[in-house]
Amino acid sequence: MDEWKVAICAANHAFSQGEWGLAEHRYLDACHCVQARLAANDSQAEEVIAALVVSFANLAELYFQQGRMESGLGRYLELKAQLDSCRSHHRQCNRTQMMLNCAERQMGTQLLHALKTQGVAPTTSQQLLHTVLAGNEVAH
Repeated sequence: MDEWKVAICAANHAFSQGEWGLAEHRYLDACHCVQARLAANDSQAEEVIAALVVSFANLAELYFQQGRMESGLGRYLELKAQLDSCRSHHRQCNRTQMMLNCAERQMGTQLLHALKTQGVAPTTSQQLLHTVLAGNEVAH
């Protein structure tokens, strides 16, 4: 997870400095690092799940800050798909299933907050959240 920590810290620093291109590149690096760990059936599933949520949510926030709503929502859809995949791979582990439930709730909370910050109406935000949680594409 050291490679992921370096990438996410670099991304967060670039984001705080308004260096959007560098931040995006580093967030994508972080996403790829954690996806590789997830695919490797890492024994530290809980840590990997937490890193997955942070990576994708931060990348989505970057896109929202840039006014790239569709790209931000797409990252949440991708995160949901990753969580679902992890859920199917770890069916027998109650602890991991509980962690995945928490991760999905956190994802929903972060998405609603981001949409509120972007000035999206509450009713529309709820509809978008339900669409993402269902794993459906967001209508344009």
